[in-house]
Amino acid sequence: MELFNSSYNKQKDHLLNSGKKNYYKSLFETSHIAYALRSLHGHEMLEVNNRFVEMFGYERNEIVGKSGYFIKRERDDIHFHRQYQKLKKGEISSFTSMEYFYKKCGTGFWGEIKRSVFQRDSESFLLASISDVTKQVNSEIAKVHSESKYRQLFENSFDGIAIFDASSNNCIDCNQQFLKIYECSRAEAIGKRPWEFVWNFNERKDEIFQVFHIHKNKVLNNEKLKFESVHETAHGVKIFVEIALIPVKLEEINLIIQVVRDITEKRITEMAIKQQVKALDKKNEELKQYISSNLALENFAYITSHDLREPIRTIVSFSQILLEKSKEKLNNEEQEYLDFIVNAGKNLNDLIQDILTYSRFQTEKVNMNMIPLEYLLLNIIQQLDQQLKAQNGKIKIAKNIPEFINGNKTYLYQLFQNLIKNALKFKKEDSDPVVELLYQDKGNYHLFGVRDNGIGIKKEYFDKIFLLFRRLHDKQKYTGTGLGLSICKKVVEVHKGEIWLESEEGEGTTFWFTLAK
Repeated sequence: MELFNSSYNKQKDHLLNSGKKNYYKSLFETSHIAYALRSLHGHEMLEVNNRFVEMFGYERNEIVGKSGYFIKRERDDIHFHRQYQKLKKGEISSFTSMEYFYKKCGTGFWGEIKRSVFQRDSESFLLASISDVTKQVNSEIAKVHSESKYRQLFENSFDGIAIFDASSNNCIDCNQQFLKIYECSRAEAIGKRPWEFVWNFNERKDEIFQVFHIHKNKVLNNEKLKFESVHETAHGVKIFVEIALIPVKLEEINLIIQVVRDITEKRITEMAIKQQVKALDKKNEELKQYISSNLALENFAYITSHDLREPIRTIVSFSQILLEKSKEKLNNEEQEYLDFIVNAGKNLNDLIQDILTYSRFQTEKVNMNMIPLEYLLLNIIQQLDQQLKAQNGKIKIAKNIPEFINGNKTYLYQLFQNLIKNALKFKKEDSDPVVELLYQDKGNYHLFGVRDNGIGIKKEYFDKIFLLFRRLHDKQKYTGTGLGLSICKKVVEVHKGEIWLESEEGEGTTFWFTLAK
């Protein structure tokens, strides 16, 4: 060790022993750059400055005289050894590398290290200068990460994005969705001008150029634009697109970002809806004509239906007599035929009765009187007593219901009876029916409601259920002629009121109607 120290001191004195020794020594020690000095052909550290000691956290005596390899680092060893060999052979005078160093405490930092060779008294020395560039490196890494992140956003956007150079109008970049929309490769898209994507461009050049220049001038004046257009793919397929144009200035270059959204499916759907609306308008017109014709036929229906009742009653009666007297002589199939005739006759009789009821609204003069409402409702409940017991049903009447209302007793009886019977009929299979009669005094008119806890009605049927013969359910499961609610609507209209409903499928229904006072 003494021999080594003696050799080291001689080399050090030999290097620094000059007229300006103290001056350069001061510069060496006070520099903000870390310096280390060693022999070109040896590994021992001859000297380090204060910044080096501070940078690595070792004491000076832990560094000087030790091999430089005790400082842990990460670097490209292949590149380092190749350059170092060139340095030793005199092929280069210096080289710079980026290495990751570890301090004594274990923390690390990025260092830019420059190794230079100089001669002194026929001996070669290696001077290494190290600058801490961790902030710069981290900044570059963050920049790369940021660019990578935004590139990922660019490439993975659900919208097509293309970037155009405003001076040449050429497409200089685009994402995958843009290529997918236009069914082309990147090579086919790059270099294209915006108007080359427009449908039928060759036949509408003047018009398209005019629109393009208007849009471009607005965008270059920092105005963002959004509009719809018709474009075509590389395969000549017509597509509907929504375009957004955004101005961007990158250094001295003006760019225009074009964001494209394919709305072809949306437009096709809209056109289909328009066609459906047009068809519905036609159907509505036909319905109006049908209603007008139907009203003209109501008097005829009243007369003919009245005359039909007698032969139907005859058919039913004789079928029942035949079934009773010949029951033992008939086989099962023949008995089923007679049962079918009887049931069909009864259903037809009910239908004729409802038609007669409906027709009377046009043929009879309606007499209005003060009607004891509670008494009328109790009569309906009493008439439905057997049905309520069979279904374990309940009917609740609002306490504030008026004692008297002005109207036609027969019609009002029909109105409340139909609505209550409907509420009991369309009950849920797993619950007992509960019907509530609601009331509100609205000044010039009464507002009644009949609410149930039944199966409910889909909203799409709200406007249809008051039409003649309109049925929403299988008549095998829910009996009826399809005229009950049409009759209710007529009764309400005769009393200068309106009727509507609120319902959700599976959550019950409330029929509201008004009656003039």
